[in-house]
Amino acid sequence: MTRPQPSEPRNQGDSSNEPWHLKLYIAGWTPSSVEALRSVKFLEAEYLPAGSIVEVIDLLEHPEAGARDNVLGIPMMVKVSPQPMRRIVGTLNDIEKTLKILGLQQAA
Repeated sequence: MTRPQPSEPRNQGDSSNEPWHLKLYIAGWTPSSVEALRSVKFLEAEYLPAGSIVEVIDLLEHPEAGARDNVLGIPMMVKVSPQPMRRIVGTLNDIEKTLKILGLQQAA
């Protein structure tokens, strides 16, 4: 897993203090699901504002959530808030790319 240098975690943008709501969709405890969970927990600990919520939704236990929330593939993370909504499919192991997609790090 590629970890960025922890030079400036918790970006100080306009909504930096607003708690985030992320949803991680997995299907059981496959290696890719475990890797995605590990990556999301790292993001939560190092980059998300205090009070942020990470929901883990196992589609084997709650298959209706996949249809309701338009899950495109698994594992998939959805940034629900703050807006704009973002969806990322995959293990999220490229932390720098994930941070850029989420808007937590400026593109180089």
